[in-house]
Amino acid sequence: NNGELIQPVAPVADLHLETSTGTPLAERFGPEQGNAEWMMLVVSADCAESCEQLLYLARQVNIALGKNADRMTRAAWLGSVPASLESRWSDEYSTMERLQLGDGPAPAWPAGIQPQQEPRILLVDPFGNVMMHYGNEHTGKDMLKDLKHLMKLSQIG
Repeated sequence: NNGELIQPVAPVADLHLETSTGTPLAERFGPEQGNAEWMMLVVSADCAESCEQLLYLARQVNIALGKNADRMTRAAWLGSVPASLESRWSDEYSTMERLQLGDGPAPAWPAGIQPQQEPRILLVDPFGNVMMHYGNEHTGKDMLKDLKHLMKLSQIG
């Protein structure tokens, strides 16, 4: 693998993220979900240039998955977003869901993930486990190779 494995995997529920309607993100995952999908989740406390690069990378890698693109969803938790990105969001990232912090405890980010210091792309499996992460040190080819391999091996999502 080219991405960095998270060991042990971390439940997405520990991130305490929710949709814009207040539904916990964790409810989308698990063996009881007939339509659970893989997810690329971009996390960044301050979405500056490096964060925008990861948003773009996630979009392009998702497209490059070809026939498996519909097995992968994309979402983002962005603490602050510059006005220039906010104004372009609906044109460039309309299919990327924006998440928010839920009420209650602060997110328990997995080891090595510090969105306050650097943005990351977290890979969440259909069971709701954050299992790998990528940053600006990874190329789209690195991610695509990993994801194609996972899609080939995975019978779920």
